[in-house]
Amino acid sequence: MAGDVLNLMDYLGIEKADLFGYSMGSAISCHLLVYHGERFSSAVLTGSGDRFFFESAGANVPDGMAAAMLAEDPSQITDPVGKTFRALADGIPGNDRQALAACSQHVREPIDRADFAHVGVPVLIVNGANDDVMGTADELVAAIPGAEQVVIPDADHLVVFDPRAKQPVLSFLEEQ
Repeated sequence: MAGDVLNLMDYLGIEKADLFGYSMGSAISCHLLVYHGERFSSAVLTGSGDRFFFESAGANVPDGMAAAMLAEDPSQITDPVGKTFRALADGIPGNDRQALAACSQHVREPIDRADFAHVGVPVLIVNGANDDVMGTADELVAAIPGAEQVVIPDADHLVVFDPRAKQPVLSFLEEQ
């Protein structure tokens, strides 16, 4: 998927861009920053955390995700994380739940902690204080030189939809 971003940028003639990623998009953004950082001016990562990179690097998103996406009756979903993502998927017209299930089952290529030290652009990480999907981003912030973190109180993994996340992102982008 990182290759898709680069191919689209090439197709559109965009040599360098600001990068914004949420959840899986944050993981893709991290890959792009580490391996193709010269293509980006700055990055905002939301719904990203240490659990994705450091506690279980290369592992799947929580196991209940694929089952939740494929469940015929969403009221039968018992995994709280899967239930949250299913509601999100159902709330966005045009989502392909089978594709989302396939993506959640794909093993991600781990990024070594030391490779984050090569990120040379400003990075803002915005997370919810109660993100039970990705956890905190403290180690990720420490691994990326100069990265800033904003934690939104009483917000969860769906922080990207929280209106309190907007101002820190806009302020960061204006600074760039």
